[in-house]
Amino acid sequence: MLAFVLVALGTLMILPKNDDVANADQRQPTLVLVADVESGTATADLTAQVEVKMLEVDARATGALASLDDLPDGVLVADHVAGQQLLASSFAANVVEGL
Repeated sequence: MLAFVLVALGTLMILPKNDDVANADQRQPTLVLVADVESGTATADLTAQVEVKMLEVDARATGALASLDDLPDGVLVADHVAGQQLLASSFAANVVEGL
């Protein structure tokens, strides 16, 4: 009997709650790098090195870009690593303005 109660409680703990389902609907598209990219890389060269991931609102950085259409013209102002979100503030019109 005790084993049945423990299994039932364990099952209830792993089932999604209404809050979890609601949070899944609050995911937003976010551009994330799939490879390391050096500063000075032109926006046109980034398209093959990014992917759109659906992230929870709390996991998105402020200013994170949502699509390839959001990429501004210019260059990256700093080195970026794989897994890093691309931000609007990561770009400048040219390398000199990024300094």
